Amino acid sequence: MDFGFKDKNVHHAKGSIYYEKIFKLDHEEKNLVSIEAVDGTSAWSTPNYFTSKRKVENIIQNYSQDEMLKVYNCSDVAKIKGAEWLEKDSFITLVNTLDKKCSTKKQDLNYIFNKDAPVKDLGKINGKLKYLEHCLMEMHRDIDSLLSPDVSNIEDMTLMCSRINNYLESVLKPRTPDFYFFIRGAVRHYLCVGFSHAFAIGEHDERMKFIGDWKEAFGNCFRDTPEHFRSVMYKKFDINTDVWVKQSSIEAEDEINPFFTKPIEEIEYPNY
Repeated sequence: MDFGFKDKNVHHAKGSIYYEKIFKLDHEEKNLVSIEAVDGTSAWSTPNYFTSKRKVENIIQNYSQDEMLKVYNCSDVAKIKGAEWLEKDSFITLVNTLDKKCSTKKQDLNYIFNKDAPVKDLGKINGKLKYLEHCLMEMHRDIDSLLSPDVSNIEDMTLMCSRINNYLESVLKPRTPDFYFFIRGAVRHYLCVGFSHAFAIGEHDERMKFIGDWKEAFGNCFRDTPEHFRSVMYKKFDINTDVWVKQSSIEAEDEINPFFTKPIEEIEYPNY
């Protein structure tokens, strides 16, 4: 992907969702980062794009001594340190050269699906699914317990968030380190939202209403996750009839999501 754009009004492919009414992005220059472009001029990047660009540059630097690795920048905007930029003609030349050295799509598919291809042990896969399901159920039990104390002021809220974060590091990580890295982001999203908004709301009654709503939503999320996991992972898919074979992930499902079942003007938001 590219990590920048020359025009703040032209930031994605024209046919993408980011120009539609609900998802439309209107970038303001004060929220953008100025970066160097591949042609030596300046361009714009978002904080997320810029962070991703720096991450890629760090990875390239870490493997810079590997003579077998060659990284190319095939985009036309953001300069990536450590990656050689390929303009259109050079890119086509390189691809044509690689095509002559590499296998064809037909050869690759024949290799993957031939009768002697290695087969994954379904028993191991099912075992891992059961393990993940068990971890989700334990997480629900633990989060439910941590959210149970009453919160009557901002000090109680601070203590609750601190205990949940400490649970992640002191209990969950030693107990199931793989699951910890899998789930910690979801938990910390709730912690960041709850902690920051609780401090930002000045009026006591509004703050307490928000905290109550936050606790309920936090608990419901991890209460419902195991069942949702089971409904997805153990579902018997039929490629000819299953709606998700053709349906986009941004389309409505069962008319639940108001962003896809109501005009945006009719959506009601909590007033905190």
